[in-house]
Amino acid sequence: MDVRSDSDSMTVPNPPYYAVLFTAKRRRRDGDGYDAMDTALFAKVGHQQGYLGHECFSRADGTSLTISYWQSLEDITAWRDNALHQEARRRGREAWYEEFTVQITRVERVSRFHRT
Repeated sequence: MDVRSDSDSMTVPNPPYYAVLFTAKRRRRDGDGYDAMDTALFAKVGHQQGYLGHECFSRADGTSLTISYWQSLEDITAWRDNALHQEARRRGREAWYEEFTVQITRVERVSRFHRT
């Protein structure tokens, strides 16, 4: 499993906050522009109001999970409506994904453990 995060460890914000879980099954096509769009999206989202961070997990079979953290539902909606994100969503439906699911949840409590 490959893991990518915008931090060095699996850290999440202090609650309350919202988490968007994007689970996808990717179609296998090299050179289809997916990687370039992925890089552009993660560069852009870092400047989006209310964005708190993300973690990405992927398997060799093309299944992935991206969890992004947000201050509010309004911030999530603003990201959904971002022009670059809209283009990525369109291309995802047309070419990049076999299927995907988006789930949005409010996180009320977090428990942490870290071995020292």
